[in-house]
Amino acid sequence: MPLVRRGENYQEIEWTEALDLVSSELGQIKETWSGEQIGAMVSPTSSLEEFFLLQKILRALGSSNVDHRLRQQDFRDDLAAPVCPGIETPISKFQELDGVLIVGSNIRKELPLISLRLRRLAQQGGEIAVLNPMSFNHNFTTSQEVIVKPSMMAIVFASIARKVATATGKADLLPERLVEFATRHEFGTDVDAIADCLTGDDSDVLILLGQIAMNHPDASMLRQIASWMGENCGIRIALLPDANGVAGWVAGCVPHRLPGGRSNASPGLNSKKMIDERLKAYVLYGVEVSNDYADPVALDTALNEAEFVVSFSTFRSAVPMQADVVFPLAAFTEIDAGYINCEGVTQFASAAVKPMGQSRPGWKILRVLGNFLKLDGFDHVTSKDIITELEEVYDLSEPISVRYKPDLQAINHVVAQSDELKNGKQLDRIIDVPVYSVDPTVRRATALQSTKDADTVALLACAEELEEMGFKPGSRLAVHSKAGKVMLRVQPDDRVPRGAVYVPTGLSETSVLGSFPVVVVQVME
Repeated sequence: MPLVRRGENYQEIEWTEALDLVSSELGQIKETWSGEQIGAMVSPTSSLEEFFLLQKILRALGSSNVDHRLRQQDFRDDLAAPVCPGIETPISKFQELDGVLIVGSNIRKELPLISLRLRRLAQQGGEIAVLNPMSFNHNFTTSQEVIVKPSMMAIVFASIARKVATATGKADLLPERLVEFATRHEFGTDVDAIADCLTGDDSDVLILLGQIAMNHPDASMLRQIASWMGENCGIRIALLPDANGVAGWVAGCVPHRLPGGRSNASPGLNSKKMIDERLKAYVLYGVEVSNDYADPVALDTALNEAEFVVSFSTFRSAVPMQADVVFPLAAFTEIDAGYINCEGVTQFASAAVKPMGQSRPGWKILRVLGNFLKLDGFDHVTSKDIITELEEVYDLSEPISVRYKPDLQAINHVVAQSDELKNGKQLDRIIDVPVYSVDPTVRRATALQSTKDADTVALLACAEELEEMGFKPGSRLAVHSKAGKVMLRVQPDDRVPRGAVYVPTGLSETSVLGSFPVVVVQVME
């Protein structure tokens, strides 16, 4: 049953009462302040139908503050974005490539099927190069790996691009900004070897940006550099989306684009700005505050200050304490739903079982909420009706274009600092979401949480770094960011480069650190 907050407790109420209350509160906020004071944060695991109807409700209320990119930190290149992220080479053709450069991805855990294709590529003599903030355990042989702390990744990538441009006779087309980045630091033969991997007569090569790259503080620069090489040097591009993120883009569940990738003349606020602006009302759709957003502390503060918060959730334990009304969502196994994979192929799944208890498919809740709000165009009878409406503005069968328009002149390199944190050693933070922490469902899967891959609540640093800090067996480390402080156990790990520590996100235990790319580490006796 839906829940409503009564004082400090929740009480079950009827569906009609809950829908009437939410429609009344949202309508009142629109009338008192404006629709622009309403924002929706949507889980990237949502279905195509849910994405579409939720953005439709928000925009009918006068707000384009809707976003599914919850872990993204850098939005500077939004206006240069394609219809959606994705890959330009079918996964089935990966093993036929001559070379691949992986940038910012633990690909074996992020997309195991692609990792297996890359393994086949390596076995057949193809070259695989890697640019990462730490050395991950791959199931394929790499021809070259460059491991640098996160703040250096964009500069190294720019250096690679410069060498690729020179090798392909495109040096005269290099933007001044890219050349400037590339010359900020001299790199050795490893960078030359990666450039060689991406060049050659009639070579069919690919640059793949994973989730570490897409959620990097310099993600705009990484995407722009990759797109420039794709545009000018004949290289294919792959920008790996988060979960069903391609569907989120296509459905218009981003502030600057309407359904079908059409430009929005009145763009709203992205997920970060929604929190920074402290809106009057928030709609949380499938979102677990302490795990799914880049900066849980900031989100928690914004919810505390909001006038009204409505939560759509499959799990009672995932409901934020600030929620005024809670709608019980049916799980993904209990609904008919559309998904768009990273190749741009739309796929439909049928419900395996009936929804549990009084939970309902999300699209049905949203459709009826649209009726309670007295909005036009919410007369869908089946989920197929929603797809039919979307196809009026976008052909789901057409190939996707994933390249950003190269505009490096508009992008500056981010240099993160923690000047106000003086005591301790300042280090880059390698931020990654462990494979079994990516969404509320896997976080509650007992079997998965019993595996080695789930045992990730620790700080990883190389032995030399720990020795320099004075760390001794039995000591503890306090990790500070501008958002907060946490005590973590330590695991020496020489896969981590000097000047950096690995502290995962997506975990309740590390949520207090927010998404800050720099931390200060202190040894505690």
